[in-house]
Formats: sequence, C-alpha cells, structure tokens
Amino acid sequence: MRTTLFTTALVAVANAGNVHDFMAESHFICQMCQTAMTHVAKNEGSDIDNLYELFPALEQRISAFNGRSDLIDLANVETTCRNIGLCET
Repeated sequence: MRTTLFTTALVAVANAGNVHDFMAESHFICQMCQTAMTHVAKNEGSDIDNLYELFPALEQRISAFNGRSDLIDLANVETTCRNIGLCET
C-alpha cells in the first residue's frame, strides 16, 4: 500500500513539472499567433514579416491553413488561433 502511494506521488510530481513547461510553451505559441493575426487584421505587412523572420516555425504553422477562410475571423484573433490549433480551447 505504501509503495503504491509513494509511486503515485512520485509520478504526479514528475508529471507536474512537465505540464508547466508545456503550458508555458503553449501560451507563448498562442500569444504569437494572436500577435500575427492582429498584424494581419491591421494590414501591417512589415510587422508580420518581422515576426515571421524571428519565428519561421510560426509562419509555417499559420501558412498550413492557407485557403481555409472558414477558420479565419480577424475580428476575433483568439478564436482564429484556436481554430487553427495554436491556442488551446
């Protein structure tokens, strides 16, 4: 009984650390997506180019949904980023 409880507690502590790292990365990607969509909505081409230059993986992820206008709502950038899978629901 004690061994099972100890093992469960050990696994929970180990996984808690992993969740924090993932959540921070997930939050960052979501914020970058929203920033990019805000630049697109305001037609700020040079700002979006600068952002994509710093984060080319972000451009690849967003570009993967090119042509899917049903997913894009520039009036609500958070919803758009959720629709394309860069923000958690």
